[in-house]
Amino acid sequence: MARALSSVTSETYKTLPPEQQVEELGKRLLTLLSLYRIESFDALAKTVWLHEAQQIVVQVGIEQFDSILAEHIRNSRWFPTVAELRQRAGMAQSTQDQIEANQAWEWIRWFATHNWHPDIGLYNHAPAIPPRIDYAMRQVGGLRIIAACGDAQLPFVRKDFMEAFELAPLAMRHQNELMAAKPKELGKKVS
Repeated sequence: MARALSSVTSETYKTLPPEQQVEELGKRLLTLLSLYRIESFDALAKTVWLHEAQQIVVQVGIEQFDSILAEHIRNSRWFPTVAELRQRAGMAQSTQDQIEANQAWEWIRWFATHNWHPDIGLYNHAPAIPPRIDYAMRQVGGLRIIAACGDAQLPFVRKDFMEAFELAPLAMRHQNELMAAKPKELGKKVS
């Protein structure tokens, strides 16, 4: 099925001018519209679908995109939404957030083993810790906890770090507001 959708490889697709790339994706859209017997698909919907399809192809390649379409055709009676295609491509927002949080966890674990010592503290050559990672690290107890946690505690520290990393932008925004407020203003906001 994926082979039937595809007339170009990813390498060939990348070398096509933008108009021809859109034309290739348009062929796939027409195939879907035909298979799902959709007769009314307005210009705005087409533009949005093609734009989102381009974003997916940039991330996963045209062959993988064709596989995603083929899988959807085999498993669904309904025309694919952009959200469904992004999810199948591993590009759902929650997936992206989890990937970012996992990368932050791996980075701080690496940082703790290569740039910090429990008796000395940070080494002179240690890079700066990004603010969002720093916030999450402080919420779980700092570098000492991250570096010293054993196998039994590791999943719990990691889970707490991931949750703090997810909440960091909101917490940091409110933290700045609280630090800027005068004590009397804080009393008014609380009551």
